[in-house]
Amino acid sequence: MEGIPAIIHCCWFGGRKTRLAKRCLESWRRFAPDFAVREWDEKSVRAEFAGEDAAFFETALAAKAWAAASDWARMAALWRFGGVYFDFDLELVSPLRGLPKAGWIASEWMRDGSARCNPGGGIALPPRSPVARGMLDFYAGKRYSRDLDMMWIISRELAPLLAANPSVATLSPDVFSPIAFDGSCRRSSSTVGIHRYAMSGAGPARRFARWLSWHGMGGIVEALLGSRGRKKASDPFDTVHVCAGIDVFNGAAAVAASIAREQAAQGRKVAFLSVAPPRGVPEVGLSGVERIVFRRTSIPVLRRLCFSAGMLFGLRRICRNAGTVHVHCDWTFPVWAASFFARKRLVFSPHGSFDPVRLRHSRVKKFLAGFIERACLRKAAAVHATTHREEEWIRAFEPRTGKIAVEPPGTDIPPQSMPRIRRAGEPLRVLYLGRRHPLKGVGMLEKAVEGLDVELRTEDSLSGREKEEAFEWCDVFCLPTKSENFGLAVAEALAHSRPAITTRGAPAWEELPARGCGWFTDVSAEALRAALEEAASLLPGRLAAMGAAGREWMEKDFSARDRARAISKALEPGVPA
Repeated sequence: MEGIPAIIHCCWFGGRKTRLAKRCLESWRRFAPDFAVREWDEKSVRAEFAGEDAAFFETALAAKAWAAASDWARMAALWRFGGVYFDFDLELVSPLRGLPKAGWIASEWMRDGSARCNPGGGIALPPRSPVARGMLDFYAGKRYSRDLDMMWIISRELAPLLAANPSVATLSPDVFSPIAFDGSCRRSSSTVGIHRYAMSGAGPARRFARWLSWHGMGGIVEALLGSRGRKKASDPFDTVHVCAGIDVFNGAAAVAASIAREQAAQGRKVAFLSVAPPRGVPEVGLSGVERIVFRRTSIPVLRRLCFSAGMLFGLRRICRNAGTVHVHCDWTFPVWAASFFARKRLVFSPHGSFDPVRLRHSRVKKFLAGFIERACLRKAAAVHATTHREEEWIRAFEPRTGKIAVEPPGTDIPPQSMPRIRRAGEPLRVLYLGRRHPLKGVGMLEKAVEGLDVELRTEDSLSGREKEEAFEWCDVFCLPTKSENFGLAVAEALAHSRPAITTRGAPAWEELPARGCGWFTDVSAEALRAALEEAASLLPGRLAAMGAAGREWMEKDFSARDRARAISKALEPGVPA
């Protein structure tokens, strides 16, 4: 950011930092390593700004109104030194790139769906900025009082200052404050940080009101505050996708995200709802799609079902007004709730959830929840199956299911890389990428390689460059599955120009031998061993040629964008199964 010094200012008054404050501080150091972090406390503020009229600051400290004291201190620091200011409840989730170079200020969502500026969520100014000077002049001669609504006052006073200084841009709420008033986190590809709203300057009543709103009970807050007449939030979505997970290791989420991106590229208003992934786990990209995240409960039993109190109430409002609600995967609370609240049109993508072998796992849960699943299938206007085998599973589980569209998913085609040529005497490098689940047959593969000149690498979860390097390392990819709906990992390997070995447990890939890009074996260690021995005996360039044939197949028939377009079209009203 040209003109903005590489300094992050922050204020902490009144004692020891909270766990949230420490976490946010660590995120600044992680995502903005080139920025110096300057922490301000009572002593340093008084020493540095002794010449300023600090009556407001001192009276706020005396009242233990730490947030109000920070309002004054932040403007003093930005006026004197320039740089970036964050409250200690602002957590960065990506680097500080792509932001306006001349200065910016964050904004936040209001209850009625509008936005207002919020410098506590982030502000960047050059030294001696007239915006900072104007706010200091406003505070001059004033004393803090608990009767003041500081956020409203700050927004009112900043408006003319920002209008007079158009070089300071007001950012969209999704950049630094994607958490809406109902508690949903509307992240997007533009999100740089998440304002966590510690509300250190609010009293118990306002904190409780915010807690109610964040858990979907905004109606109670409105009734208590007498604000029933306020304007409702923005226009309904054309399509809302609902999936329990959104992490990059989730194959169903990757397929769902590709469909959502394609629909957004066609000009539709699309949202993607899920519970928040575990901290530090990267998410699937959703450019052009509004991202809405809900916090998962901490109660162990309900957590396994991906239950979220905020989603329970938030989904009702969103799904009732959406043109189409498209749910992905199954046996989780988000799918059940979205299916129940959908009023106009429901589309269902089970992603192999009704595989008879999978139904034998967690039998008690699936027996108790079976009637809910059957009701969702009957309600759906269209159901998406990735293979004809999955169509049979769905019909067997609920014969009264209506339209089923069979369309395979696709995969992203990476840039072409140099093929790996195995040298004479080197062991055959074999890669397995996926969960260590009993259905995946990893133990069967480990037994098959015993005694062979094979170097086996098994990886549970990789993404980004790590996944690319794993495919570059291997000679052959192996999916030794006992039962698979589609086997998206095979498509990924072929797209990376690596031949694949899989079993009859993944019948979608029975064309591997005919296409000259892999092996399709029985579900046994002996059959896998025979395929591995044959792969190891091939001439060095033969495996590279098989990989090239696989990539050509993926480019022709399985590119993510083309398959997403085909799936979306097949699920539209009026298109026959």
